Amino acid sequence: KWIEALEIIKKENLTARYLKIQEIIDNDKEDALMGFESYVTQFEQSYEKEQTILKYQERRMNRLNRDKFTDWLFVLYNQSVIDKNSKWKELWPTLKEDDRTLVIMRQPGSSPLDLFKFFIHNLKGKHGDRKTIKKLIKTNSIQLNNNTSFEEFFELAENKSELNRMDRISAKASFETVKDKLLARAEHKRLRNDKNHKSLCHDFYNMMKLLEPPLKHSTKWKEIWPHLTQEPEYINLQIESERYRVFKKFVKKLNKKPRKSHSGESHNKKDRKSENSSSSDDDVTSTGHKRRHSESVHLAKHKLY
Repeated sequence: KWIEALEIIKKENLTARYLKIQEIIDNDKEDALMGFESYVTQFEQSYEKEQTILKYQERRMNRLNRDKFTDWLFVLYNQSVIDKNSKWKELWPTLKEDDRTLVIMRQPGSSPLDLFKFFIHNLKGKHGDRKTIKKLIKTNSIQLNNNTSFEEFFELAENKSELNRMDRISAKASFETVKDKLLARAEHKRLRNDKNHKSLCHDFYNMMKLLEPPLKHSTKWKEIWPHLTQEPEYINLQIESERYRVFKKFVKKLNKKPRKSHSGESHNKKDRKSENSSSSDDDVTSTGHKRRHSESVHLAKHKLY
């Protein structure tokens, strides 16, 4: 207020130090008041502008921190650490000491748990998003490979308005799902007439019959594959998408027909003859069963599921 300003001028003896102030006050008090009000208005506007900029910068920094945390969840997803069924309590030991988590905990807004729940909710990708991405890949004749990222796909797509309307997590997850399926389908189409490859798939399929404890229809690939890495059938079938395809085919049949327990070597040979197209294949799988039967205790110790 002007009265408060006059008291400060008097208290600080500003009129003695700055003759111009005394001159203004003595000549025209109304001009002095108007000048003071103009100064206060400019100061308030400057302060409000500064506060607006600071708030914008803070919100932007908070958003970038959330994006960094979400990007980290994508990294863990690509490393198969996270999937759509992951639980917070399982992941928390991995997250709690990381700076990206600690930063989110110190800022207002969404917590790490909130972001994790939102991520998992959108991880499956919306059906409409997957359909749109598949259409854009086809209409833009985009050539995909294992290293094609969502960002590269986004740059190649001509109609970005549809992508911009998608949720970021759902869009990226949907792209990865569509990409994996298209590449796996193309690879399978290329290999389906390859007799050697069909034989490798057949061996891998039969090997899964002989695992102890038996696989269930609810068994997940991420639960079983670490226990297969030393098996010749796993090593020989080098294409990961084909391993997964054969595994999915195997567990799908478990849903239709209950898996019978192994009653002996003769029973296994009989079962394999229905799958094999030649007697030589029977000999190979019979030998494999004997080897795996001796390893069943080792596999059971690992608790495959």
